[in-house]
Amino acid sequence: MKNTFKIFLVLLVGALSPLLATAGEEHPALGGYCPVAYFKADHPLMGSAEFASVYEGKTYYLVNEGAKEMFEKNPSKYLPEYDGYCAYGMTKGKKFPVDPTVYAIVDGKLYLNKNAEVGEIFGKDTKNYIKTADKKWAELM
Repeated sequence: MKNTFKIFLVLLVGALSPLLATAGEEHPALGGYCPVAYFKADHPLMGSAEFASVYEGKTYYLVNEGAKEMFEKNPSKYLPEYDGYCAYGMTKGKKFPVDPTVYAIVDGKLYLNKNAEVGEIFGKDTKNYIKTADKKWAELM
């Protein structure tokens, strides 16, 4: 009985491993938007699995080989603050998911927000919200 169970597990893992290997590609970071495009194209652009890059366990889609090279050379330059959580939400110490099309670049850093309404609020006092969010982020880490 024990050997039958072990054989079953080995077969199951073998059958599932191709699916597990591509699981990260189904849900790329930033919803598939290219982190480099925010800075170089001045607006979000959808990346491609063809130019995927993995950094700290997350898969990022880039728009082309040049963007992929830039990202891989210095990923932290292009990644959003607060690990991609809502910047305004972070002022409350909360980790909210974001709409990757609602963003601000301030002092060379990318900030994402939950939705357009929250993005407008964040835009009204950005510098102070960033100060508060930075403090809250440090407390959470």
